[in-house]
Amino acid sequence: MKRKHSFKATAFLAAVTLIVFYGQNGFALEISSKSTEFRVLDVIDGDTLKLDNGAVVRLVQIDSPEMGKECHGSESKNILARLVEDRVVSLSQDPSAGNRDIYNRKLRYVFRGDLNINLELIKRGAAAPWFYDGVRGLYAGRFMNASKRAKLNKVGLWAMCPKAFLNPLNGINSGALQPSLKPADEISSDYITPGSYCSSKRIGDSGISKSGERYICKSLANQKQPRWLKP
Repeated sequence: MKRKHSFKATAFLAAVTLIVFYGQNGFALEISSKSTEFRVLDVIDGDTLKLDNGAVVRLVQIDSPEMGKECHGSESKNILARLVEDRVVSLSQDPSAGNRDIYNRKLRYVFRGDLNINLELIKRGAAAPWFYDGVRGLYAGRFMNASKRAKLNKVGLWAMCPKAFLNPLNGINSGALQPSLKPADEISSDYITPGSYCSSKRIGDSGISKSGERYICKSLANQKQPRWLKP
């Protein structure tokens, strides 16, 4: 019995060591299990939210544009709100990234079911990786790959903010917020409506939805007119 127990303990330690090793390179799932579930009461900005237990959570290892100061700040907040507001989420702490920031906000990965919200924001061009103090967390590799794809495909802030540049050591700099010259009811005209018709002259062109997702103007054999569809 002692030998079997010793073997199990050794296997367990080996597994933890393997997870820690790969986790530092961004390939492993978090070591600590996800916490009790909470409901999101409010979304403060593109990377901060408030839970029903009163806790304020700063989504760790990512950064979104500043509200009211930087390009795409409000849009990033809206994307996060559509993903989590009034939804049940769970939290996970990154062992290497600390527990709280200087504002006493909890530093966490946020999950809606199995969906990693931190990663999803990067995919939608609502945020970018931020490795504070050079710390590369559990998902660093996946965050960087997702950000490079979003930038390449001009998704979200990468489409709207021409001065935006990717520097994971300093957070996102999307450029100063420019006052809109359009009437309020025309501001949304920069976005496309998924599934709607598009001009035959725009076949092959890319368009961005309000949620920051990329669509292509495509002509299908069974349709008389091209539509905005997923790539």
